[in-house]
Amino acid sequence: MLEDFALRYFDASLTRLALLSWLIIVAGGVVGWLMPQRVTGITRAPYFAIKGALVLALAQISHIAMQMTVPSLLGEYYWAVLAMQVAGLFVFGFIAVRLAAARSRDAFGHGNLALLCLVPLLSLILIFKGSRGDPALRQIGNRSLLTGEMGAFVGGFLMVLSVALNNYVQKEQARRLAQADQDHWLEGDFLRF
Repeated sequence: MLEDFALRYFDASLTRLALLSWLIIVAGGVVGWLMPQRVTGITRAPYFAIKGALVLALAQISHIAMQMTVPSLLGEYYWAVLAMQVAGLFVFGFIAVRLAAARSRDAFGHGNLALLCLVPLLSLILIFKGSRGDPALRQIGNRSLLTGEMGAFVGGFLMVLSVALNNYVQKEQARRLAQADQDHWLEGDFLRF
């Protein structure tokens, strides 16, 4: 039953998969926003660098799922790939919103704009809005590697690296599935579609 659900889920169109992924991220973000938070803030450069690391981690989960695709299809535990990706998307949304709440407190004085990080163009507000410099706010992420121009460089580098990894994963997964189909690994009654 879980195997059938996983096969149907991954057999959906790319648009539907993107929408479902975004909804899972939003669910994780809403949970992160509703949970009690400490009064912390984060400035622009560390926020961008840490968000880049989060995006790279999410891309790495996709890479691990790609490595497991053919063996999980053969071993009939493809549902584990789905569970791993859903958990990764949920945790990404959770952490991204918690981080955005700290950025919102630093930039606007309150964490109410944390959900902006889930909307692609509106999330730029959190990146470009200057800090209010509230001394009562405990700052996080202020390490020399993450501040100033170096933080912007690290964030940009991690974002570019995650895009490159995503492109590689998409091409390689299609190639591996085609190769497995050519080698007749995917034949048998376990594959219901």
